[in-house]
Amino acid sequence: MPENTLKQQLYAGKAAFGVMCTFPSPPVVEMLGHLGFDWILLDNEHGSITVDTAEACIVAAELTGMAPIVRPVGNKAEIIAPFLDRGAWGVQVPHVNTADEARAAVDAVKYGPEGHRGIFSGGRPAGYGFKGATADYAREANRQTLVCLMLEEVEAIENLPDLVTVPGVDVYFIGSGDLSQSMGHTGQPTHPDVQQVMERGIKTITGAGRIAGCSCPDNMARIPLVTRDQIVEKEKAAYDAFMLSRANRPNIGPYSLLLHMPEMAQRLEALRTYLRDEASLPQKLQELVMISVAREMGCAFIWYAHAAAARQAGVRGDIVDGIREKHALANLDPEEQTVVDFTRELLQDRKVSRPTFDAATARFGQRGTMTLTNLIACYAVLAYNMNTYALEAPAHPTEPALP
Repeated sequence: MPENTLKQQLYAGKAAFGVMCTFPSPPVVEMLGHLGFDWILLDNEHGSITVDTAEACIVAAELTGMAPIVRPVGNKAEIIAPFLDRGAWGVQVPHVNTADEARAAVDAVKYGPEGHRGIFSGGRPAGYGFKGATADYAREANRQTLVCLMLEEVEAIENLPDLVTVPGVDVYFIGSGDLSQSMGHTGQPTHPDVQQVMERGIKTITGAGRIAGCSCPDNMARIPLVTRDQIVEKEKAAYDAFMLSRANRPNIGPYSLLLHMPEMAQRLEALRTYLRDEASLPQKLQELVMISVAREMGCAFIWYAHAAAARQAGVRGDIVDGIREKHALANLDPEEQTVVDFTRELLQDRKVSRPTFDAATARFGQRGTMTLTNLIACYAVLAYNMNTYALEAPAHPTEPALP
């Protein structure tokens, strides 16, 4: 059996990046290997890859040194073993929720004494029986085959303290798609609640000294969530203080990015909080500023966070909808008109005209105008960061997303 380079990489503490293929095309598999992926998931659960078509795909992966891993349709020995007999380097077993189910997966993958996989030394992994004794092959197969468990329900995350004690498991892989469904957020793998549960699961796995994996939705940000271990030493105190200030709420939105530089995040949040507490600009107008910034800068997350809040603060629904669709706004009161004009001019022209400035000063005073200016600037900074790092927003339960 070939040396399992994926297992070597993982146990050396290195990240491994994979790609999923749902249809049996050996040329496509080989091309993906040339692109540099460490492993490929040949999908029997959701794809059209079968036992009959898997072997050619496995061979194609091996040509480039890319580890072929199969996701079987279920956690049963009679489903798992045929893929291993055709040369898969391991399996990614779906929907494992309990320690007993984890042990069953290991039992199906491993030969005795580690499991009860039916012995067969006449296939590709054993060199068709031409290389060495059957007992030697069985020992080598047990060493090389990879057991990856997919944790795809909340039940699995809750059972992780028991799951991580099961011997023979190599990787605990959290699947964000089905996890989001089990949490009532179907199709929203980047929903803050889902990301928080995933983060908790990863910490439990790695805290037990085991290897964690996770799926990466297409709309994840361009940089991952940062952990305390990744923070430079001189900023760990700022990181700890920031996390304490948020009372362990999930770091979502801009702070999932800015926490890579905790001191900057702390200072920007202090400015944002200061401006939000400034009485010279009422809450309704502040929310109107934020959704105007969101629309002008095309920032989906600011819109997600503030569209409903603007309605609750007293901004009329037709105004919120009009800003979202970039329609002409009608019947704004004088303060609303001033705020919208000021925000749009500052972001579109990088300055405000004298009439717009004078209107703001007349209505809000010097202090209120300075609050307005810096509130726009503060949320523009947040928008620039989220746009740069392609941070998308989860679906809102009541508010349509920006077009």
